[in-house]
Amino acid sequence: MTAILRAENVCAGYRGRSVLDGVTFALGAGELVGILGPNGTGKSTLVRVLAGHLRPTAGRVRCEGHDLAHRSAGWIARRIARTPQVETTDWPGEVFDAVLLGRSARRGWIRPFGAEDRSAVERCLAETGLTDFAARRVTELSAGEVQRVLIARALAQEPNVLLLDEPTSHLDPKYQYAVLNLARTLTLNRNLAVGIVLHDLEQAARWCDRVAILAGGRIVGDGAPRDTLTAERLSSVYDIPMSVRTDSDGSIRIQVLGPN
Repeated sequence: MTAILRAENVCAGYRGRSVLDGVTFALGAGELVGILGPNGTGKSTLVRVLAGHLRPTAGRVRCEGHDLAHRSAGWIARRIARTPQVETTDWPGEVFDAVLLGRSARRGWIRPFGAEDRSAVERCLAETGLTDFAARRVTELSAGEVQRVLIARALAQEPNVLLLDEPTSHLDPKYQYAVLNLARTLTLNRNLAVGIVLHDLEQAARWCDRVAILAGGRIVGDGAPRDTLTAERLSSVYDIPMSVRTDSDGSIRIQVLGPN
C-alpha cells in the first residue's frame, strides 16, 4: 500500500492538554480504514490533524509527500476533505447550494461559480443519491440525508483523501447501512483513501479493509479487522470483557460480556 496521507510520530492536543502521543498512521488509495477506540481517546483529534485543521505539537503530517505545515489551506482542501462529527441543520439553504460550497476549494471564495462547478455538484449529488433532493432545503432533511449532503459537499472538493468523523452516529440501521455502503462505493469508484471514525466494532469489521485502534492517545492496533479486533485487545482497550468469534459466513461477531 502506497500511502497518500501519513501522520508521523504526531503529538497534538488543546491548550496544553495532550491528546495524541506519538501517533503514526497512514491511508492509501482505494482503502477504507476504520478509526476505533473509546470515547475521548483522540479519534476526532486525529481526524482534525490529518485534515490539516489542527497543527501537531510534534511530528508531522504528509500528503503526497508534502508536509501540511508548509502548504496553504487551499492546497490542502484540494486534496483532503473532512466531514464534521456534528453540524447544525438549521441552515435554510437548498441542498444544491450546500454542496456547491465544497467547490470553494477549487474556485476560492471570491471567484464566482461556473458551469464546471455546477456540473461537478450534479455528479456528487448523483453519486450520493441526492439528485431528487437538490431543491430541498437542508432543514427539511433527516439526519441520514444530511450526512449524505455533507459527504457530497466533501466530494465536491475533488479530494484524494476523505475523512468521515462518526458519520453513522444518531442514525437508524437503514441509514447507517446507506452511509457505510456509500463510503465503500466511493472508496472503490473514486479510488479514494478513506478514514472513517466508528464506534460499532462489528460495522468496522464488516466494511473496513483495515482498522486502527486508539487508546491513551496511541495506536495500539493497526491491521486487517480479523487480526486486529481480538478479544484480548478489545477487552483491554475498552476496559470490559469482550468475546470475538467468526461465524460460518466469515462475519466477525463481538460481544460485551460485562464485568466479571
